[in-house]
Amino acid sequence: MKKPIAYIENDAVGCFDRIANPLVLIFLLAIGVSQSTLQSLAKSWEKSIHKIRSMYGTSQASYTNDYSQLLFGRPFLWLLCFLLITLSLSGTAPRIQLESPDKTCETSFVDKAFVDDTGLGTNLFTPSSSDTDIYNPLVTNLQNLAQEWE
Repeated sequence: MKKPIAYIENDAVGCFDRIANPLVLIFLLAIGVSQSTLQSLAKSWEKSIHKIRSMYGTSQASYTNDYSQLLFGRPFLWLLCFLLITLSLSGTAPRIQLESPDKTCETSFVDKAFVDDTGLGTNLFTPSSSDTDIYNPLVTNLQNLAQEWE
């Protein structure tokens, strides 16, 4: 397509261990998960006993979630948070729009993710006649997208 694109990479450092489980339970409730399922999940987090497993075996020592030292995060919870962030973006958020060379297929998306690395981008812009630099509107769209993401 030979169109300019503006793209930003975000590394959600520590995303797994910084997700507060009570907040995720509220998210799950908001998307329609039943209260009994949430209670079961919350109780399993509360009662879980963690041990370290390595090539040398499983540790004798263990740790649990308690009020003095709360344990946070699960990989699937980060996925849930990523989806909720993505779905919360407005329908007018700048996007990346791609089209096949023969123009029979097109796709549009705003972000991509692999584990905790996410990327946002846009190639949609309308330069005004007063713009001497075609990249200004593109960068402005990316800034707006990043602010909405935040």
